[in-house]
Amino acid sequence: MEKMQLYPPGCRVLVAEDAIAGYGLAHPWKLHRIPPLDGFLERLPENAECLYVHDVAVLPDRRGGVARDYVAGIAELAPASGIATLALVSVYATRPLWEHLGFRAVTADGDLRAKLACYGEGATYMLHDLAAT
Repeated sequence: MEKMQLYPPGCRVLVAEDAIAGYGLAHPWKLHRIPPLDGFLERLPENAECLYVHDVAVLPDRRGGVARDYVAGIAELAPASGIATLALVSVYATRPLWEHLGFRAVTADGDLRAKLACYGEGATYMLHDLAAT
């Protein structure tokens, strides 16, 4: 609920074949920083450098394009805010999906690696440069 109040345009219901297929949450954030896991944002940063895709969940029987459509919709929001990059943390072996959607893995420094550890093994910080597409 907090993310929807802080940045309503980034919070969307995902629809496939006229049925709810999942949801997506994104908000302005700072590059190479990760919002607190399982915590409140409290406020959005001034001078945001990216739109952070905080969560995308799709029902198993509805996969096949809704995540792509959500990323495309979020990418359309970025220019109005002077943002040219999307960011996320890939978890649960979803890295190939995000790579297919234009994200690339970023080598994490020590601080970022420590924060990624709480997301579980294989968590990867990824960026999508919108200017390159």
